[in-house]
Amino acid sequence: VMLLVFVGVPPLADLLGGSMPSASGWLLAATAIPVVWAADTAMKAVRAARSHRRAHEARAQAGAQGRAPAV
Repeated sequence: VMLLVFVGVPPLADLLGGSMPSASGWLLAATAIPVVWAADTAMKAVRAARSHRRAHEARAQAGAQGRAPAV
């Protein structure tokens, strides 16, 4: 929505030194949104997997030492 306002409202676009993009410009801007969402989702999945693996390793190490794992 903000992208549309920044480039789609002529007075604001002029103030920011821009202009209405071409059709290919709009297409590029529109495809950037799902690309950023996908990258964010992938990064969150990687971080969750790392966190899960570390927690599993900590529980295994605590169990090997004969003490209760920290939760």
